[in-house]
Amino acid sequence: MKFSTLLTLQDLYKSRNITKTAHNLGLTQPALTKRLKQIETEYGITLVRRERRGISFTTEGEYLASKAQYLLKKQQEIREIGWSMQAEPSGTIKVGISNFFTKFLFLDVLRDFQILYPRIHFQIVTGWSRDIFGLLVKDELHVAFVRGDYGWAGLKQLLFEEDMVVASSKPISIDALPELPMISYKTDIKLKNMIDKWWYEHFTVAPQVIMEVDRADTCLDMISNNLGFSILPGLVVRNHSELYKLPIQDKEGNKITRNSWMFSKLERHEQFFALRQFSDYVQSYMQDKTV
Repeated sequence: MKFSTLLTLQDLYKSRNITKTAHNLGLTQPALTKRLKQIETEYGITLVRRERRGISFTTEGEYLASKAQYLLKKQQEIREIGWSMQAEPSGTIKVGISNFFTKFLFLDVLRDFQILYPRIHFQIVTGWSRDIFGLLVKDELHVAFVRGDYGWAGLKQLLFEEDMVVASSKPISIDALPELPMISYKTDIKLKNMIDKWWYEHFTVAPQVIMEVDRADTCLDMISNNLGFSILPGLVVRNHSELYKLPIQDKEGNKITRNSWMFSKLERHEQFFALRQFSDYVQSYMQDKTV
């Protein structure tokens, strides 16, 4: 199958739109239509059906598009193996990073790693951990940095765990929390569920949330101005010595902690030397860093 055919099928399958695919491939619509007819003639099938809101793939078209995506991935793996055979590691690593890692840890890692390996480059996606994990599952990333526990069968390396803490501008007791104003912040669903589970295991009433903010650092500003307390991961508040921090515990007296992970696909890790160098570097970096 020609490379142009692979790209055409992949893009059209993702966009389901003739106009968008033509634009993405630098073609006119008539030229793309002609190419599709040539593909249909070559394989003796009907690829797509035109509908009011775009196109839909036939069963045969779905099959051919899935094979095109598979072949493109295999070609990329061949390139990566070729890169790994070079004396100096090179290539591009597709990395997904949770918003937290981007702000608190990852810029230093990237800067120092690229000084050591200037021929290794990165394509970086940031977002909520659940979204980053989803991209890894769909094979759109080589490695993902996520917070919280996910079921992952590939290479899974625990980077660190941190205490969950009650943060306030002055000393408070756990028992008094239901009577005090609370500040909530937007976070991923796993962390929210962890906090809610802890709360309702200890209290029979809902917290008195007086304001909701979109970011954890905004929440910290509100806490510093004595507007209320919040429950946050310890790493978020580690540089705020002015705040009072009280680790939360379950009913058995065990600290409630949150794990942070580096996930990658085992087969890629074995084949792609640049990724292996990066993975080893991150592990070494985290071992030397006090979290």
